[in-house]
Amino acid sequence: MRLVRAWLARAVVVALTLAFCELLLLLPAFPAATSTALGLLCSYIAIARIYCLITLPGALLFWGGVAVWRKNPFRNQQGDVVCLADPSWALSFLLSVAMGGALLRAVSSKILSREVDFPETLSGLLLLSGFLTLALMLLIERLLLRPLLQRLLSKMPQLGKAKPVNAFVLSVLSASAMGAAHGILAPVHQVTLCAVCGVIAALLGLLALGAIERPNSARSQLGSSVIGVLLLLTVGLDRNPTGRFVLYGPASTAGPIAAMVRRALDRDADGASSQWLGGTDCAEGDPARGPHRREQPGDGIDQDCRGADAAPLTTLPISPHFKTKTCIIPDTYRSVLVITIDALRADAPSVKIMPNLVGLARSSLIFDRGYSPSTMTGPSLAALFAGHTIADLHPDNVSSDDPLTVHDSLPQRFKAAGYRTAAFNRVALKTTSFAGFDEYNPYPTDVQPRGKGQLLAAGMVNGALAYMERKDSRPFFLWVHFLDTHAPYTFDNHVELTAQQGALSPYERGAQYVDSHLGRMLREMKHLGLLQRTLIVITADHGEETGNRARLGHGPYLFEDVIHVPLVIASPDCKPETIEEPVSLVHLGQTLRELSGTAPADIAPPPQLPVVVEEAPISLLGFKRAVISDQFKLIIDVMNGGRMLFDLSTDPAEIKDLYGQRPDLAAHMEALYQNWLDHPGDR
Repeated sequence: MRLVRAWLARAVVVALTLAFCELLLLLPAFPAATSTALGLLCSYIAIARIYCLITLPGALLFWGGVAVWRKNPFRNQQGDVVCLADPSWALSFLLSVAMGGALLRAVSSKILSREVDFPETLSGLLLLSGFLTLALMLLIERLLLRPLLQRLLSKMPQLGKAKPVNAFVLSVLSASAMGAAHGILAPVHQVTLCAVCGVIAALLGLLALGAIERPNSARSQLGSSVIGVLLLLTVGLDRNPTGRFVLYGPASTAGPIAAMVRRALDRDADGASSQWLGGTDCAEGDPARGPHRREQPGDGIDQDCRGADAAPLTTLPISPHFKTKTCIIPDTYRSVLVITIDALRADAPSVKIMPNLVGLARSSLIFDRGYSPSTMTGPSLAALFAGHTIADLHPDNVSSDDPLTVHDSLPQRFKAAGYRTAAFNRVALKTTSFAGFDEYNPYPTDVQPRGKGQLLAAGMVNGALAYMERKDSRPFFLWVHFLDTHAPYTFDNHVELTAQQGALSPYERGAQYVDSHLGRMLREMKHLGLLQRTLIVITADHGEETGNRARLGHGPYLFEDVIHVPLVIASPDCKPETIEEPVSLVHLGQTLRELSGTAPADIAPPPQLPVVVEEAPISLLGFKRAVISDQFKLIIDVMNGGRMLFDLSTDPAEIKDLYGQRPDLAAHMEALYQNWLDHPGDR
């Protein structure tokens, strides 16, 4: 019984220590976690409980190994469990892991700078590094460390003690696993590997403590054990929105572990766990109902767990347009050029980086607060061209494999109005939201190949100009999608960087490269007389994290860096104007139809609904929504019930969480979100 208490006490100490370390690691990426003492405490407790799920069973397992396998080679004469009892093996393992990790990082940085399939490449590199680590361990131990240690031990026998050496090695490996999850795997969204690293860190930490520490006080052992059991029993019962949000958001190792545990307990396999487990599934056992399902108004069933069935719609839904004051409806149809620049942040256009885009914006409509429909390319562009939110496009909110059929996509509407339609895009987008394009990359021989036959901005512009120069009297609807601002960054091999360009980041050089060819296209269109007959839209599918939150890329985050995008509409029928109200690209299509003259102006006021950005992936780790109204922004963890509330006018960096401090404001934003849920198809 003494050993049981000892191991349980160690488990609690390790869980509390790892939770503290995880909070320290996530704070640079998620400073809002410390905006309130209660939120910080609840976050710490939530993370510690998850680690207790690993360390407490692990402690019982290790105790069982000591009690049952009494003659095992990992047990010393005092009854303590040790690992890698030979110091030469311990040190060789540590060195080989360090060398293997360094080699993995060096090789991956070289390979991933090219155009490759990232997940497959990373998996292959991890497998290769594993083999190299084992090979290095054998070579280092046999050829270097064993002879060296034998000489040292003959002069200094105290170095041969197994306990301190093993405790040091195991502690370093545990910290390395935690650091790798947060610093390498989490930024590239390798969620499963992050969970594996968390489990490894917990078990190695438990072994490290067991190698050097042996509590003697029965009272302290019993107290630690009781704390661990209480933490374990209260998993999922904490209703603090900050703690939930932190656990299933920036907690890169505890979050994936918690998600896997809850997924295993998800009886209806709909991706959401029951409410008594801390989830938001109002109908556990019914896969057709859950917080991520699409509501069917007026059928008497609450599909999306918002509290009641939505009222039936009395009118056909009309996609609201952007409110402008300086535009007139043209008498003749205008050609339409839609340019989307992948991963372009709202603050990326500047005179230094993108002078051509800035110059065009000076004489255009500028929407200061444009928001992408989602955080990923496919769903975001699907919502843009369909004119429907992701929630309305698919019952699972994912515009990927089996979306709802869209019969009136934006290119289809323009095609029906007599336009010729084409798209230049190197991203495979197969959903019906993109139906209606007569041609897809119609000039493949005129574009410069890159990697797997993909196109650079230079070639995209060449093809687009050739398409616009066709002798065809019909107006055109043309979409061009530039991907050169998306990692990995590879540019025209014939472009030599100046000293000024060399001082820019790869992301900034990508934006500058796109802008140079954008300027070339605008100048050629002016020469051809097309600028006065064409409606030009420049925007982005999503933004990008560039390291200011200790994160790179885009994905399961709904911060302004990722969802706030530039939006410029240049029209010969509009005077320059800056619109400061938040708008969603979901509603861009109706505005383009009106400004091009293909649809009558909708003089009725649009529905008073907030802008909502939806995270595309459906998992226990993902699927969040951002509700934006005026200067306020509410981020909702749909699956897990977490909440964050920010005032963007005074806190643009989204550091201070107001959800617990401003209950009146929180209730107002929740009501707006509820109203949005109650209007499927009209949002």
